[in-house]
Amino acid sequence: MIWTHVNVFTSNEKPRRDNELLAGPTPKVFSGGNEAWDYFMGNIPGRKWNGAENPTSGCRPCRWMAHRVTIIDLLRHGALDGGVRYRGVTEASLTADGRASMDAVWHKVESRIDTVITSPLSRCHEPAEAWAKGAGIAFRVEPDIGEMNFGVWEGLAMDEIEERFPGVLSRWRENPAGIHIPGAECIENFSGRVIEAWEDIRHESVGKHVLVVAHSGSLRIILAHVLGAPLATIRRFSMPYASWSRVISDNGKPYLEYLNRPV
Repeated sequence: MIWTHVNVFTSNEKPRRDNELLAGPTPKVFSGGNEAWDYFMGNIPGRKWNGAENPTSGCRPCRWMAHRVTIIDLLRHGALDGGVRYRGVTEASLTADGRASMDAVWHKVESRIDTVITSPLSRCHEPAEAWAKGAGIAFRVEPDIGEMNFGVWEGLAMDEIEERFPGVLSRWRENPAGIHIPGAECIENFSGRVIEAWEDIRHESVGKHVLVVAHSGSLRIILAHVLGAPLATIRRFSMPYASWSRVISDNGKPYLEYLNRPV
């Protein structure tokens, strides 16, 4: 964050010390910097600066004085008991290594995070809530970044799905668009709700550093959306357990800074 210090003078007045500001031909003298800042930013008739506060107190900057960059870290949950399965909305416990790998990412970013946003499923929610409480920072649950409901695939391993539904899984992993899994959430509806939630997160987090804790499916949707890629591409990049990626939003334009960064 870069602040620009400006001394203001009238044409017929000499420079004054920092805790004085001039408002018109007659200088106005203030008792301190905070009073001057409040006057200059909020109390001059007709001047509207969107409620900016004194930067010397560590408060938020006003829009015209700072270039605001948003950083959103994306973290997939760690490995789960029972191995790799299409769990979707089914609850499952993290393994000890799965939790440790998530904690390792958290320790890399914790000093800079302003807000933690998580899926409601416990494999994301429990560590995310513990981190936020420990750091004393904002925390909320966002249901719409929860994993897709896989219907009759819920809880099944890939070989079990192939045995019961021959050939469907391979086609779904190649391009899930238009493929209906019995009892499952439509992939297009899933994509829509995740993207809507993501855009809400971006717009409410301007100038902040946010950690989003979610799932393979929802994070793939977000990353494809950031890259402007079609739904068919969501299975064409790696998304291992506890993978850590980062999206930067600069003046409202998001871009992927890195994917699956090692800890």
